[in-house]
Amino acid sequence: MRKMFTLEMKDYLMRMVLFVAVCMVGVGGLKAAPGLSADDPLIFEGGEEYDVSGSYFKDLYATFTAPSDGVLTLTFDSTDPLDLYTDNTYQTMVEPRLVYNNGVCELEVKAGITYYFHRSFMLSARTISVEFGKEAVALKLQRVSPTEGETLFVSNATVSFTFNRDVKMDGATLTIGGKEKSIDAVSTSSSVQFDLSAIMMEAYNDGILKEGDDMLLTLKGVRNANKESDIYGEDGVEYDDVQQVNAVA
Repeated sequence: MRKMFTLEMKDYLMRMVLFVAVCMVGVGGLKAAPGLSADDPLIFEGGEEYDVSGSYFKDLYATFTAPSDGVLTLTFDSTDPLDLYTDNTYQTMVEPRLVYNNGVCELEVKAGITYYFHRSFMLSARTISVEFGKEAVALKLQRVSPTEGETLFVSNATVSFTFNRDVKMDGATLTIGGKEKSIDAVSTSSSVQFDLSAIMMEAYNDGILKEGDDMLLTLKGVRNANKESDIYGEDGVEYDDVQQVNAVA
């Protein structure tokens, strides 16, 4: 993951313009969704992504029939999660309700059983991604903020890594001008956040952060907080490479 910052001093305001190159891997073709009535529900299949933008301000109904025992994973791009119901009347909700973590829900399912999902009055959902497998989806990075083209102000230089589940990590370092320094996350749950304001200002004032320098933010030992054998990537390390820092008076 590559990030390029432009550093500018103007009227005593230092700001950094951030560009991010992001590689996204899809989970299949985007399918238009029916699902606007209990009689014509959206039929979920593993490995598919569904366009539900036509359900704004309407009810959405869906079903999934498990081909075998396993884990069904639903991923939403909004805060419009589906609830699970006991049957196709969609009258009785299953308790406890489904739990969503950053728009992701995992449900253990049994072979041959049909599961019924419903949401009243969808507000903002655009897509629902469906995955099915023998085990839960592995730990993965969902997004990094700021995104490409956004402005990162040194006065509020927060960088966050959002994963699909709560994580633990062994630590983090920021390398500027060949000098590595340990840094602490502001918060760690499913989103790991860092405030780089002070360290960036200090490096700039000390002449360490200058035109053409690189900054490397490294997260070490990233793993599933509830299943430590579920390690991010191959070694639990996430690199956030910040390149091409240009200082302009």
